[in-house]
Formats: sequence, structure tokens, C-alpha cells
Amino acid sequence: MSDPNPYDVEPDPPPPTSPGQPARRPSASGSEPGADPDTPAPEPEIPVARPASGPITPANVPPRPPPGKAHIDAESLLSEFDEDADLTADPEVEEAMAKATGKPLPKKSREAEAVLGDPARWFVQPGFPGLRVALIAGGVLALAALLAAVSLAREHHTAIAAATLYETLLHTGTGLVAVIAAAWLTQRGFNEPGLAAARILVPVGAFEFVSHLDIPIPSRIDEFVLAAAAYFGLLWGVFRLPKYETAVLAGSHFLLWLLIQIGTALNQLAHPAATAG
Repeated sequence: MSDPNPYDVEPDPPPPTSPGQPARRPSASGSEPGADPDTPAPEPEIPVARPASGPITPANVPPRPPPGKAHIDAESLLSEFDEDADLTADPEVEEAMAKATGKPLPKKSREAEAVLGDPARWFVQPGFPGLRVALIAGGVLALAALLAAVSLAREHHTAIAAATLYETLLHTGTGLVAVIAAAWLTQRGFNEPGLAAARILVPVGAFEFVSHLDIPIPSRIDEFVLAAAAYFGLLWGVFRLPKYETAVLAGSHFLLWLLIQIGTALNQLAHPAATAG
């Protein structure tokens, strides 16, 4: 019969018990004897796989998941700043320096501030009519004015046609000058000079056309009044500006037209023989 303890190691002695107390036995739940039965037994430790010893190589490194597309819903840190803000100058510091030195504040460029700032401050507003539409409409009205002037003339048709075309182009040029002056007077930015010239051609062509009509009313004042009304209505329609800006533009253009008329009248008075011939 073999020895049940072949190794030379003595087993642990059982814990001592008091007289009359039975020996402790492990409970069925695995908890220590004498523990509260309502207290849950501690969870067994879950074994964690450890990497094998040795150097880390690409073969035993797990592959990374494919990177996903980042999506950030938060606003940019500079979203609250004005893109056109002048960060090179401090108005408060400039005002304090002006008070300390007694010098006036430097004036800012009204045109640059309007053009580079709010588009609503542009004098030539984008939209209808565009350059092509304005040129077509103005050209049709200028041609109609030329035909109306020739139809009323009894002689010198070529000279009258040339004079009508010259007046149309001349007052279109003075209208562009009036746009620049009105933009400066109303503190708006002057932009799109080509579009401004094309748009001013429309009311100028309408004025020349209506003024050369033969309306059966005594005197020629009725044609001039109707031509001025057509000019002002189309001027407001093509530029779509507030009443004040439209009035400044029409007044500036009328002043330039009046200066040309005064110059022509003075030339006729100075050379009566040449004008009569």
C-alpha cells in the first residue's frame, strides 16, 4: 500500500475549534463560513490574456481600424469676427490720442468702407437689369430717338441723326459722371462703372426719344415734361435706389445737362453768323 503523502511536507493543521463547536466547512456558495448570507459572494477574477514574451513585430500587432471622417458641429472660433473688420487700429485709442493731442480724427475712406463692407451700400446694385439687358434696352431707345428726330426734320436728315446720336452719347457720359458724384455725396461706394454707364443709357435714350416726338399740343414744353418724367421713372427703375439717392443722381445729371445747354446758348450768342449759316 502506497504512502498517501509521498512528499516530506506536513499538511496544514485544521483551525482550532472551541469545545462543543463543530469544525468549519466551506459553504456551497464558496463564501467564507460565518459571512452574512445576504452579502453576495465576490466575483471571481477573470483571467486576462497577456501578450507572449518576445519582441513586438508587425506580425503580432493587431491592425488599426480604418479612420473615420471627422465631423465637428461646433462653430469656428473666428465665426463671430467680422471679415472686413480693421484689426490694425483701435478706435478708442485713436479717440483718446486725438483728445490728448487736440488733433482731429483721421477721416476714413467712405468709398472703401462702403464697397468692402455691406453690399447694400453699393451705389450700383447687382441684379436686374444686367449689363447686356441694359445695353440692349438703351440701344433700342437711342435708335428710336434717332428715327423720331429724322422723321420730324424736313431737311439735313444726316446731320440731325448725327446730332441726336451725339447728344445721346454725351448725356450718357455726363450721366456716368453724375453717378460718381452722387455716390460720393450719398456716401456710397462707386462700383461697376460699365454697368452704371449701361443703365444710365436707358433713361437718357428714353428722354431723347420722347423729346423728339411730335405730340399734338401747342408749344414744345409738353414733350420736355414727358421726357423728364420718363427719364426719372426709368432712372429709379434701373438703379433701384432710395428716393434720396435717386434725387441726388437726377439732380447731378440735370446740373451737368444745364451747364452744357448754357454753354451751347452762349456759343450761339457769341457766333450768331456761324450758327445761322
